[in-house]
Amino acid sequence: MLKRLLMISFMVVLAVGVFTACGKKESSTIENESVDEVQGEIQGEMEMSLSGEIPSDLPKGFPQEIPFYENAKVIDADTFGEDGFTVVYSVDAAYDNVVGFYMSSIEEMDESGIGEEESYFEGMDIDDIHINGLTITDAGNNTQVFITMRKYKTQSGDDSEEEYVEEEDESIEISYENAVEVPLDNKYPSDVVPIYPDAKIIECSLAPSGSGFVDLVLPAYAYHSAVEFYNNELGLKAKNFTSDLMVSETFEGEVKGWKIVVRVAQLNTGNNDPAISITVNNK
Repeated sequence: MLKRLLMISFMVVLAVGVFTACGKKESSTIENESVDEVQGEIQGEMEMSLSGEIPSDLPKGFPQEIPFYENAKVIDADTFGEDGFTVVYSVDAAYDNVVGFYMSSIEEMDESGIGEEESYFEGMDIDDIHINGLTITDAGNNTQVFITMRKYKTQSGDDSEEEYVEEEDESIEISYENAVEVPLDNKYPSDVVPIYPDAKIIECSLAPSGSGFVDLVLPAYAYHSAVEFYNNELGLKAKNFTSDLMVSETFEGEVKGWKIVVRVAQLNTGNNDPAISITVNNK
């Protein structure tokens, strides 16, 4: 499985967990006590678990495991890449209730991603589904939910999912020459995090608010120039990571009111070209 799953797998191996805080608002984050209070108030509603049926207007093969709040109204749903899906839906329910529903439905949700008007979570697994990103937004008269996900490829027999992903990654290379490009969503905040000029966009998935992720692959020579480019553009200090597996520079912080993480990485295995992973969260 290529692109986002490949890069996420390497970041997990390296225990670089910077994404989990992307949705946290420094000035308006719900504190732990408030989270407990909200969850306590809506505990009765959480008994609904799933709505019983997922909406009918979803792409073929859409994962049945994904929880939908009761009476969800799908705004848009699509596929991307290989085994990738996105869905945006609205629901006539209070923002706090929808947040509480997902906090109780998905075990790996981190409450640090909860904000007063928008919450962002990334990197959760439900069975053989990897949730790249989950954004919940208070839209005033309703609540909107944006989810982007991939199906893991599984192997018959007793081998674990994690073992299979690791074996698969060893045979996959991130190649600039062979990269299949996708268009950049017009909601992407290019004025906040510009796209490196020579990069090819291989993944792009954004919520209506503009929050989401973009993955890029670079020419073989471009690692250092890309690091310099983002150093100049973002004004953030990069954090270096070096191992036998890879070298990377990560820029994390706030730019023009957005929470951003930009990771420029060079894998040292195979014939991989440099790659960039961008996560943006509209606070």
